[in-house]
Amino acid sequence: MVKASDFLVAIDDGHGPQTAGKRTPYIPSLGRSIRENEFNEPVANKFEAALKRCGIRTMQTSPGDYDMTLKTRTDRANASKANLLVSIHFNAMGYTFAYSRAEGFSVHIQPTDKSNPNSGSLRFAKLAIAELAKGTKQVNRGVVGQNLHMTRETHMPAALVECGFMDDPEEALLMSNPSFQSEVAEELAAAVCKYFRIAYVPVKVPEAKPVEKPKEEVKVAEKKTNEPSNWAQTTVKKAVEFGITDGSRLHDPVTREEAIVLAMRAAGHVPKLK
Repeated sequence: MVKASDFLVAIDDGHGPQTAGKRTPYIPSLGRSIRENEFNEPVANKFEAALKRCGIRTMQTSPGDYDMTLKTRTDRANASKANLLVSIHFNAMGYTFAYSRAEGFSVHIQPTDKSNPNSGSLRFAKLAIAELAKGTKQVNRGVVGQNLHMTRETHMPAALVECGFMDDPEEALLMSNPSFQSEVAEELAAAVCKYFRIAYVPVKVPEAKPVEKPKEEVKVAEKKTNEPSNWAQTTVKKAVEFGITDGSRLHDPVTREEAIVLAMRAAGHVPKLK
């Protein structure tokens, strides 16, 4: 029986923080540019956490906050004997927001893999595209055949995922959005699970604890009794003897009509009780 732990995924977080040119144009609202690594690295870490949650083993080709050559990355992936490599990136056409109108996500594999219907890289790329299309509304640029080091020099199925364009003003702002980063990570994890034909384990949302209503002090009602209070005993006894009242419901509220009847009896205007 196939288990999630049977599989190892190599995770590549694209470019390091100091890679030249890999950043957005200057963003006035932020007062700075966003480096591609500010997106790639957190997504890679969240992607790794999601895969581990699903029981899949992982390795990172470029751990740490420094640049690592492409050859070192693919050498590490190959040495690990990973079953799949996923490289996470953010695309760009130029260095200004006015350069082009390119936008959207795409998954890049070797041209020979794209033309091979039995290619593992192609199967994963299609699954990744389908999952990414379920999230934030972006242009779906589909599966792209491109000769890239990360997909060419690896010994396992490999795909390079471009999650948007750094030179698109709206997508550039997505790069530093933690919710978007988590969304992409989970979508890629779901695609990996489908690729290996194992169950995807969704993020566990903490159960909402039922809110307890404030406990109100419940006043215990005094046991009702029909005995008259000490100060009224003599008068009540006389009122019963004179037929003004039968002596019942001594502690209940008196309605107006009851008060009228009692007063009329006491005044002798109506027959008294026998």
